[in-house]
Amino acid sequence: MIGGVLVTHGELGSTLLEVANRIMGKNFNLPVISIDWKEGGSLIEKKAEEIKRAIERENRGEGVVVFTDIFGGTPTNLCVSLLKAPNVEIITGLNLPLLLKFLSERDKMNLEELSRALVHRGKESIGRIREFLD
Repeated sequence: MIGGVLVTHGELGSTLLEVANRIMGKNFNLPVISIDWKEGGSLIEKKAEEIKRAIERENRGEGVVVFTDIFGGTPTNLCVSLLKAPNVEIITGLNLPLLLKFLSERDKMNLEELSRALVHRGKESIGRIREFLD
């Protein structure tokens, strides 16, 4: 099964995981690393190490998807250097439909297929309701 790690500003990752667990009626226990708004310097370096350790724990041989909330933000920037590691994908723009797709499909596809499907799901979950209803 493909592992997952959530790296977000504040409590966004924890909250999304809690909501996903309630919707799916399960208790998925993914590592969540929260980056506080006031963290800097040595605290950021500690967060980078925490992310690296979480990825290592989650990698059961099939790879790990790391989810971040916004491209260019501190959580994503901390993760970019981890792309050098084999079998790690970073998906930015975390939203609830994307997380639900990951949790329900991570044992059905390989890492590349799942990563592509997640990006597609994340994009298709955004839209104007007026257009959906027309």
